[in-house]
Amino acid sequence: MNRSFSKIKHIQESNQRLERRFINEQSKPNSVYQVNQVLKAKRDIDGQTYTIKIKQIVNDGTHVAAAITGPGDYDGTKLDGTGGWELNAREPGKLSGNSYMGTFTIIK
Repeated sequence: MNRSFSKIKHIQESNQRLERRFINEQSKPNSVYQVNQVLKAKRDIDGQTYTIKIKQIVNDGTHVAAAITGPGDYDGTKLDGTGGWELNAREPGKLSGNSYMGTFTIIK
């Protein structure tokens, strides 16, 4: 009986270590951005300043999911920080959407 309990405990501890390692690897992809990072950026479509909060790093760092807050809209939807928008993060210092969203240049 103790032997079975010992094996189960060992498996649980191994799973916890594996889960922690997986979470650490997820939060450190090949991206210059980090989850929960808040950025100020200028949008090329309207020249206005927006706040972008990184919610998730996607596709090994080549894209991010972000909440965008600012004066404009996307295809009629206000950019009020409630939506989750996927942006291309391949070009340093820029986050790009499609032609309606435009490109955000990070302000340092």
